[in-house]
Amino acid sequence: MKKLFLALAFVGLSGCATEAVLPSQAKEAPSERLFKYQQVTKASGATLIVVRDKGYLGSGCFTGVYLNDVKAAVLDPGEKATFHLPAGEWSVAIKGEGKMCISDAVPVGSYVQLKLGETKAVRLFADPSGNVDVKPLPLQ
Repeated sequence: MKKLFLALAFVGLSGCATEAVLPSQAKEAPSERLFKYQQVTKASGATLIVVRDKGYLGSGCFTGVYLNDVKAAVLDPGEKATFHLPAGEWSVAIKGEGKMCISDAVPVGSYVQLKLGETKAVRLFADPSGNVDVKPLPLQ
């Protein structure tokens, strides 16, 4: 019984933070949850890959991805969305979806500078305290 309790405590404590997922290992989000910037156009000269971390924290909730304050996708843990964007500075923010989810009143994030022909990746991160952020992520 004591071993079972220790094992459950270990699993509970280790599941409180999220873990980064590389773009090559993340699942593509289904098309019904990808709303904006999915087609390559004459105006789109850069690519941004947004990957949601995997882990227990927030795993029962979707996370909205906002590009320049417009909801562009909704992701589950371990999923990614690929956006074809014009070069320039982009606000990338996240917001929990649902009434019981970690969520601020407004999306939280950071800015990403994209150059013509460039591909960058970012991760949607949550710490054990429930703070969320957008962080750079290597492509490989």
